[in-house]
Amino acid sequence: MGIIDSIRRRSATWRMRRSKRYRGVPPESVKRHSEVAYVLASGPSINLLSNDQLQRIANSDSFGFNFWLLHDLVPRFYLI
Repeated sequence: MGIIDSIRRRSATWRMRRSKRYRGVPPESVKRHSEVAYVLASGPSINLLSNDQLQRIANSDSFGFNFWLLHDLVPRFYLI
């Protein structure tokens, strides 16, 4: 991992921890919007997905974990 990536990740984590904009979601307010849900983590396999696959994920329910926030695809929920 390069120094730039390291700084970028630490900065993103710091901003999330200090931001009051991130708050919990009551379970009763969570409703399904698609038949399929995707779990998005920050492993290297994300780089193997085609644009078609990414579009399918974008149109479905999805949950982003850990450093997923560094990717362009915005999931329906972030779990931090």
